[in-house]
Amino acid sequence: MKGFKMDWSRQTVTITKAFAEEALIENSPASQVLKQLQAVCPNLKIVARTHKVSKSRNEAKGLTYEKMERYICCFEDSAEVYGQFLKVKQLSLSQPNCYQFVKEWFLDTFPNYGEMPEFVDGKLYINPPKTTLKTVA
Repeated sequence: MKGFKMDWSRQTVTITKAFAEEALIENSPASQVLKQLQAVCPNLKIVARTHKVSKSRNEAKGLTYEKMERYICCFEDSAEVYGQFLKVKQLSLSQPNCYQFVKEWFLDTFPNYGEMPEFVDGKLYINPPKTTLKTVA
């Protein structure tokens, strides 16, 4: 029977949600298994199984062509990069995975995608203009 795993050294049984729901029904196979385990191990602890959380977060999850275009158009100096974006989309048609080709270009071009933007004089730039610092003598 699937849905449970017994750890004899810790005296625990880990069960899935489906197994737990089935065990609530009297005389079901899951209920019988739990009764047998409790008879063998009176101090048995029942633990619900949880899913494993991914250790790496995908910042670009859900990234679509439309989101790429909107992101590019937010910048003051976006005209040139938007033209490049359209060319890359055309070039991608010859690739085995069109979307992946464009996505890799986008993430290479905008490595800070997903982070808070930095504004210069209230405007957002892809290539911020260099400001001159005044030195005090």
